[in-house]
Amino acid sequence: RKILDDLRHLESVVTNKISEIEADLEKLTRK
Repeated sequence: RKILDDLRHLESVVTNKISEIEADLEKLTRK
């Protein structure tokens, strides 16, 4: 089940990236 593990890992990486971007956007819009 290697592929499934890779997909789960990818999903968490993407989720982290999205939260980072959302945090950056919040900083920008707050100015």
